[in-house]
Amino acid sequence: MRKALTSPEGPYSRYLMVAIRLMFSYLWFEAASWKNPPTFGLYTGADFYYWVNNVVQHSNFGLGVYFFKTVVVPNFLLFGWVILILEIALGISFLLGFKTRIFAAVAAVFTFFMYLGSFGIPNEWYWSYLLMTMVSLALFAYDTSDAPLSLDNWLIRRHARPEGADGSK
Repeated sequence: MRKALTSPEGPYSRYLMVAIRLMFSYLWFEAASWKNPPTFGLYTGADFYYWVNNVVQHSNFGLGVYFFKTVVVPNFLLFGWVILILEIALGISFLLGFKTRIFAAVAAVFTFFMYLGSFGIPNEWYWSYLLMTMVSLALFAYDTSDAPLSLDNWLIRRHARPEGADGSK
């Protein structure tokens, strides 16, 4: 029986997931582009510092505000570097299709906490972080073993043992 074009096993679903993965990669590079080292806006009140300050002042997520006030703000420059490196790593992972599931799980947790932290900030599209969480979960659930344009696929195929290589028939 022929698979429907729109079914998960259909002929275009693999390419759709590649397109989603590549667009998600672009999104992470775009997110990293406004984290301007070495100060990340600390002395100007702009860029990443502006967002962190908005979380502290406006977020409705009390535990997150407490975390930002007691951990992030006192160590702001360290967190700036960690977030910048994380967002670049996510962008590279999704661009290359490398360790997609691991990075998708990290992205899901990261974006969910961004959603919680940004909830209540004026003019913030907090719901967009929830959409990013859902895309992360979709990429986590997707089997990358046969994904086109994927380093995961290439590594799996390269390290796959030929049938009978372990002495079995």
